[in-house]
Amino acid sequence: NLGPLVSEKATKYAESQIQSAVKAGAKIVSGGHATKLSGGFFLEPTLMVDVKQDMELMQEENFAPILPVMPVDSMEQAIQFVNDSKYGLTSAIFTKDMNKAKIFAENVNTGTVFMNRCDYLDPALPWTGVKDSGCGSALSHLGFLSVTRAKALHFKKG
Repeated sequence: NLGPLVSEKATKYAESQIQSAVKAGAKIVSGGHATKLSGGFFLEPTLMVDVKQDMELMQEENFAPILPVMPVDSMEQAIQFVNDSKYGLTSAIFTKDMNKAKIFAENVNTGTVFMNRCDYLDPALPWTGVKDSGCGSALSHLGFLSVTRAKALHFKKG
């Protein structure tokens, strides 16, 4: 399922990130085109390669269906690149090795870590970010803490 982006401005911003990356050497493998349809602004799912860590596409959020793929030389470098961001909502690792996933999860500075999936919401788990990716939590019992106030009751019969 693919829905529209939040606005025309958001669509144009995503397109500008794509074009800036292309000008700096990245390549579009698939997608990359936006269209207005029934009052909504849509961007084709876009797969990009030959991206670099310092590109705006890799450093700024866009909330668009863009997947920039950048190979790394080691787990340490992958963790370094994930942490080299002012954002920290989610990260994902795709591996069959549970130990690698645990090492990754322990060392990345994100609120949510996925193994072999991405952006799946589970009401039992908190949805939370770190750094400039929000404060507080949503979902799970932890999500209620920001919108409720505990009341202590001290009753003594007698």
